[in-house]
Amino acid sequence: MTKAVALVGFSKRSNQMVYSLPEDVAIWAMNHGHLHGYPRIDRLYDMHPFELIQDPHFYTRDYQQGHLDYLRSEHPYPVYMLEQYPEIPAAVRYPKDAALELAGDYLHFTSSFCYMAASAILEGFDKWYVLGFDMDYGTEYEIQREEALKWIAYAKGRGIDVFIPPESGLHTRRLLYGYEGIPMIGRQLIEVHQKQYQREEQKALDEMHKWMGILDERKNNAASRRKIEEASQQVLMYDRQAARNEGAAKALEYLIETSDLKEVYPILDSPALIPAERANDES
Repeated sequence: MTKAVALVGFSKRSNQMVYSLPEDVAIWAMNHGHLHGYPRIDRLYDMHPFELIQDPHFYTRDYQQGHLDYLRSEHPYPVYMLEQYPEIPAAVRYPKDAALELAGDYLHFTSSFCYMAASAILEGFDKWYVLGFDMDYGTEYEIQREEALKWIAYAKGRGIDVFIPPESGLHTRRLLYGYEGIPMIGRQLIEVHQKQYQREEQKALDEMHKWMGILDERKNNAASRRKIEEASQQVLMYDRQAARNEGAAKALEYLIETSDLKEVYPILDSPALIPAERANDES
């Protein structure tokens, strides 16, 4: 008998199937997924440190409000977290040791999806619906994409039937080397990536300035040493991110200045080479 689970993320482009799943499919949501009107939730994952969850500057968007109060109330399903926090009645400590043993040397945990996937394997689910995880190229979630696909491939290698909606960004593929061309990089594609790094630099600067304000506020209000150190680390992290993206953008600027490939080569103009999100930047 098939044992099925839906791993549900937030992309409305590819998670709509969650509203019509059969009753025998377990629904695992994450973070503030309980605020999205799913027909039911059988398990919730929030793999953030509880100190961060409690911070009023973390879950700040309108559609995330009420999450902490929700966690602190009773629920008929477990909430998998880093630890079994006494403040969270439904909290269950994530089985980290078993997951790490399963992952071995070649699988890693770069997102909530990876933890959910490991749980699904450990608990013997042989049918997965991967809904709402796009991790598109050119977005902040691109860094999570490789490991998510590795966990999916690993699951398939174990004979697990994995369904991903055709709308999902996880289906986006790169150029088929040799058969569809040779992925050379010309001036136009370099410019697309340069714009992306510039945007990421600005995002990091905005976050750094936000945390600088939080740091000042905590110092002025005589917050605990831990809270001040946390804010300081956030400032440092986003400062480094901004510096890395600035350096990458400047390096690409040099390549653009020295590039002798001024015209678009047909292979380089292939949609398979330029993700939709970045291709749109050319307009």
